[in-house]
Amino acid sequence: SIFDLQPGRTVLERFRIVKPLRQSGLSAAFEAVDERDGAQARCTLVVFSGEFVVLASRLPNKDSERSM
Repeated sequence: SIFDLQPGRTVLERFRIVKPLRQSGLSAAFEAVDERDGAQARCTLVVFSGEFVVLASRLPNKDSERSM
């Protein structure tokens, strides 16, 4: 359930939850790390009615945010 999605939890054996971003009546979004193939890419994980959907856009790398 959505209440099981806490920081540090791995979802679908691939996405590690970093922190919650937002929640509405129909969905919730979390910052996550895609650990597939060791890439460690940041992304947004969205839960709709109990189904996990990963948005196509990735979050910017924290290193690139610091250089702006």
